[in-house]
Amino acid sequence: MALIAPSILSADFANLESEIAKIETAGADWVHVDVMDGGFVPNITIGAPVVKYIKPITSLFVDVHLMIFNPERHIPDFIKAGSDLVTFHMEAFRYAAGSTEKLEHQLASSNFDKRLTGEETQEDWEAVGKTSTDYDIEKILNTVQLVKTSGARAGISINPATPVSALEQIIKELDLVLLMSVNPGFGGQKFKPVVLEKITQVVELAKANGRSVGTDFTQGELAIEIDGGVAPGAIAEDLKKAGANVLVAGSAVYGAEDIQKAISEIKS
Repeated sequence: MALIAPSILSADFANLESEIAKIETAGADWVHVDVMDGGFVPNITIGAPVVKYIKPITSLFVDVHLMIFNPERHIPDFIKAGSDLVTFHMEAFRYAAGSTEKLEHQLASSNFDKRLTGEETQEDWEAVGKTSTDYDIEKILNTVQLVKTSGARAGISINPATPVSALEQIIKELDLVLLMSVNPGFGGQKFKPVVLEKITQVVELAKANGRSVGTDFTQGELAIEIDGGVAPGAIAEDLKKAGANVLVAGSAVYGAEDIQKAISEIKS
């Protein structure tokens, strides 16, 4: 059985306290908080003050997903606000083409108009870094340690077009790997089946590095979280069979007529 982490991106922000209470009563395990900066992804969502509001009104594990540039500048604020786990994107630390010194946007600025409407093609995303040498690994590891020393669990997220092999040098230090099953930045997108193969690859990479896969962080287990297009039925079943153990669901939960039934069906 996987843990369920409903995303408040799909909640009614005018009634956020009651929306979080709904998922807690309905059997959710975590509450997932999507943070977007308008740069790394085109949309802008929320900041640390909202996490500070959420923490005292729920007993759920607070799972914060930073889709932002320069996450190291903001991580201390999010942890101080009450984040239990902070995940940031590997692609935020991608080198500019032909450089090992300068970091750049994950997509070329010429594609920004498409990004504003969520119309990026898979080819646009596949043009970004493919191997660990395309990223500032030292800075990524330092940011992971910043999360841990600040008192939270640390996760890394990769986009559908980023290969699992890019995680090889950092997987020993992580508490969680978040695999995007849609391109980041917009809710309600269609699930990309390519993530199923990537789950298997993460499991294999974890084992090769002496890590057991699971959600008991106190035992040093590595959690595998999926975000994007998760829904009850075949998708949820396939994800769990492949080895995913934390499922983020936004519209599939908050858009359901019966939230408790939706969470139960994704879990069981």
